[in-house]
Formats: sequence, structure tokens, C-alpha cells
Amino acid sequence: MYQAYHSISSIADIVFIVNSQGGIQLSVNRFPYIHSKTNDDVQYWACSQAKVLGCSARASVRRREPGQKPAVKLSGCHNHLIITERRRHGESAMLKMARGRKVLPEKRQRQ
Repeated sequence: MYQAYHSISSIADIVFIVNSQGGIQLSVNRFPYIHSKTNDDVQYWACSQAKVLGCSARASVRRREPGQKPAVKLSGCHNHLIITERRRHGESAMLKMARGRKVLPEKRQRQ
């Protein structure tokens, strides 16, 4: 498992992105992460493919004093290539079933 502290300047590419739903994502070396939780001085992020593909990659961003760059901690490894496009309807459920994970019943369509 890869685990190390980096300053933002030492990681090749870190960007905060507003996704199509209006939420904020963290992008580290083009891999998108979704916000998981926040403590007093640390924000935790999980790979956007964690639920569907079981990806174990995580990132945490530690806040520092104003004017200092925050420290970024990466842990885990991605088990997939970079995926940035949305999946078609039903594709996530098929991927979860193929991995043997629990799939929730599909919601009834509104009429």
C-alpha cells in the first residue's frame, strides 16, 4: 500500500472540480475523488470508483495556517484506469453484480 505525505507542489496535478451535479470533487493526477467526511483540520476523500469497483484509493487534505500549503496524504491503490465519464443507466448495478456485491433494487419509475 502506498502511503506518504506530499505537499501540493510535489504532486503532479491537484485540482478541485465542480461536477455536473454541482458537487465538488478532488482530482489528483486526473483520478477523481469524492468528499467523504471532514474533521476539524482534515478533509477525507474516497476514489469515485470506491463503491462500484471496490477501489481502495483515498486522499486526505490537512489544513494548515493561512499562507501555508496543505499537506496531502494518499493511501491505497487504484484498481482501474482513469474514469471520468458517467455510466449508462443500469451499468453500475451490473458491475456490482459481477463483483458479487449487494445491489439495491431499482427504483420505480415516476409517471
